[in-house]
Amino acid sequence: MINPLSSSLVLYNEIMDTLNKLIESKETNELKKARVLSGLEEKAKKIKSHNLALGFCALGSIAAMRKNIKEMHRYHKAALQERPDPDFFFNYANSLAGCGLLEDAMTYAKVSYDLNPARSDVIDFLIKLSQDLDDTKSFLRYAAAWEKLTDEPHESYEQYLLYIQEQNEIADFCMLTSESSLAEVWNTPEEDEAWSHLQ
Repeated sequence: MINPLSSSLVLYNEIMDTLNKLIESKETNELKKARVLSGLEEKAKKIKSHNLALGFCALGSIAAMRKNIKEMHRYHKAALQERPDPDFFFNYANSLAGCGLLEDAMTYAKVSYDLNPARSDVIDFLIKLSQDLDDTKSFLRYAAAWEKLTDEPHESYEQYLLYIQEQNEIADFCMLTSESSLAEVWNTPEEDEAWSHLQ
C-alpha cells in the first residue's frame, strides 16, 4: 500500500519543480501559463486532502505566480500555522520576492535561516536579497555564513571586495592629484599655512 503522506511529498516536489521551470523559462504565453497553473492547482488541492501544510504551501506558491498577493499570503500563512517548517518559511520568502515584496521576503528568509542555518540555497537567497535591498550589514553577515558553510567565498562577496578595492584606489588617486594640484596653486606663505591646517 502506498503511503499517502509520501505520495503527497512527491506530488508537492513535482509542483515546485514545475513552478521553478516556469519561472526560469520566462513563459510569455499567458494562456499556456494559466493552463499549467490550473493543472498545478488541481494537484495541490489533492495534496491538501492528505497533508494540509504541503497543500497550502503549494497553493501559496501558485497564487504568487498568478500575482494574487492576497491568496498568496492566505495560503502560505495557513501552511505555517499547520507546520512552522523552515522550508515553508523559505517558500513564502520566494513567493514574496517574486511579487516584489523584498523586505517581507527578507524577514521570512531570515526565519528559515535561523531555523536551519545549514542550507546554502537559503543563504544564497539572503545574500542576493541583501544586495537588492542595499543592506550591507545583512550582506556581510550572510556572506560570512556562506563561507563558513562552504569553505569558499560567495561570488557576490568577491565582487564586493573588488568594488571596495576600486573605490579605495579612486579615493587615493583623488587625494594624490588634489594635493599636487593645490600645491601648484597655493604658493604664498599664507596659502601654505592654510594648506598645513588641512593636512
